[in-house]
Amino acid sequence: MFEVALVFLFQVLRIAVPYLLTSLGATYSERGGVVNLALEGLILAGAFGATVGQFYTGSALAGTLFGICLGVLAALLHGYMTVTLKANQIVSGVAINILMVGLTQFFLKIIFHSSANSARIEGIQTANVLLNPIFIFTVIALLLSHYIFFKTPYGLRLRATGESARAVDTLGINVSRMRYSGVLISGVLAAL
Repeated sequence: MFEVALVFLFQVLRIAVPYLLTSLGATYSERGGVVNLALEGLILAGAFGATVGQFYTGSALAGTLFGICLGVLAALLHGYMTVTLKANQIVSGVAINILMVGLTQFFLKIIFHSSANSARIEGIQTANVLLNPIFIFTVIALLLSHYIFFKTPYGLRLRATGESARAVDTLGINVSRMRYSGVLISGVLAAL
């Protein structure tokens, strides 16, 4: 019985990692004053980029970096539409989600001749979740983010930007830059 509970706990931790990273990314964006409903699209962009990057290079690290780049590009699009063009943040987020679903299926069909989920590879076993580098990174990112938000000038400025952009602007802090930074950090974290 104990083994079943332990396996269940490890599965919960493994499955929680992408949700934790994405919600942490959303926190950066929200603290900067930008509602980021594009998170699902950022996850899709990151997953697609990681898959294609790993497929062409054979390196998991290169795939991860390529996934992060695509996640940041999708986040940059959301930031451009909401911060620079002052588009409705909800509409922009939903549009990016729909765009990423279409683009990933389109390019999956071109590259892999299939837009469905890939088959499970029997030789690959799930690793111990506590030793997984992404799990360790997630725990460190959570702790580091708490420190950044509440103990650094950047965190204070980002939180202030989300609370009162006019007040931050009168202090000479570039509101657009702060908002872009929050959205781009959310792109990095969601793409992982």
